[in-house]
Amino acid sequence: MRYKMKQFFIIFLLVTISFGSKAQQILPNSLQIALQTAPNDSVKFKVSRSIYTFYEETNRDSALHYAQLRYSIAKKNNRKIEEAYCQGQMAYQQIYLGRFSEALANLTTAIQIASDTKDADTWELTPLIPLAKPE
Repeated sequence: MRYKMKQFFIIFLLVTISFGSKAQQILPNSLQIALQTAPNDSVKFKVSRSIYTFYEETNRDSALHYAQLRYSIAKKNNRKIEEAYCQGQMAYQQIYLGRFSEALANLTTAIQIASDTKDADTWELTPLIPLAKPE
């Protein structure tokens, strides 16, 4: 009887572990393809936001990677407001990863950039908040 119970427990444990691995999030192919085939940097910036959002609360390392990708795209195109926004995203992930000094450095730089920049023309920062048109 004891042997059967032990055998049942081992089988139950193996089945449970296999279901857990199936439950991992997998990035939709459409987003990966869209990022690879993006015709320009503004589209890459927008698509990488969707990927960042996909990972934002579930896979901090991947989210940080895509925030860094967005930051490099913004920096390459001299988009200051976007740089500051992405540094805020990077800091958010770094805080949860326990990288507090890196997060503080990113937030400090982001605040400085945002304070020094008068440019109102931005790429779409987030699909959740519509940009207000300056009057």
